[in-house]
Amino acid sequence: MARQRKISKSRFPNKKKNRPARQDGAEKVRANDHILINEFLFKRGETSMAAEIISFLTDHDGERFRSVELAKKMGYGESRQLPGFWYVLHKLQEDGVVDKDSDRCYGWAGLEADTYEEHLVEARQFPLPGKERYKVDNTYTGKLSTHPNGYGFVDVEGFDDDIFIGADKLGQSLHGDVVEVLVTKVPDTYVSRQSPHQRCEGIVSNVVTRKLATMVGTLHRENRRFLLKPDQRKILPEIHIPLKAAAKAKAGDKVLVGDLEFLKNGSIQARVLEILGVAGESQVEVSAIARGLGIDETFDEGILKFAEDIREEITED
Repeated sequence: MARQRKISKSRFPNKKKNRPARQDGAEKVRANDHILINEFLFKRGETSMAAEIISFLTDHDGERFRSVELAKKMGYGESRQLPGFWYVLHKLQEDGVVDKDSDRCYGWAGLEADTYEEHLVEARQFPLPGKERYKVDNTYTGKLSTHPNGYGFVDVEGFDDDIFIGADKLGQSLHGDVVEVLVTKVPDTYVSRQSPHQRCEGIVSNVVTRKLATMVGTLHRENRRFLLKPDQRKILPEIHIPLKAAAKAKAGDKVLVGDLEFLKNGSIQARVLEILGVAGESQVEVSAIARGLGIDETFDEGILKFAEDIREEITED
């Protein structure tokens, strides 16, 4: 038996994975090295880098990459480039544009992001017996997540289940807002979450914090005003732009709007802050993604001059 064990042990001499040895003199960097992050972003531009990552992952839809592997495949494998690359990648992941799985691998979330988030909601189990539960007529504070079909859910810290909000109970709240919710119904049993009728239900009674101050979308003409079709499909209310507040934008233009006024009828009135271009053009769509993520791709003269003066080579100093 001893001989057999020895033979079987030697059948696969290369089975153990060999880690590549770190090259002598290779720089060790921290993921949160702000100097390297700023240096990288000045050279590449945050919007440009985000667009590159999105373009690469859409071209490789269905594939998954570790962050370092992804950086190397895109040509950013140098140690001084990694903190800046990670910064942009993680920001895209936090905003739901890029998906990160349980194996810490990244991939394109694409247009199925809503389905993916909904899957995560459905996958979580209702509280086990003995855990804290919501009570009818009590008010709770949490973050609202809406669905393009019109309803929403409020996630309250400290509770494993969320509160279902019907389309007519959202009030003037928007996706991402922190809201107060009055619970109106608690199911008799916490066995299933497959139907809204078996969830805790509530009404948004107050908006505590607004997430969105601006929105990106495409203008459509309706009589003597414009309607904005938001790029973010989870923005549910109608958004009106009076002609005098359109800044000479035309139907079909991709625009950034702000100065949001929430009207009593549930709609929103806004003003065009910037015309990005004609919807559908590639550069315009890249700019729209950037604006939607809160990334400003423009730099003032001082920053541009500073970026030009950054030396490409790495010195011992």
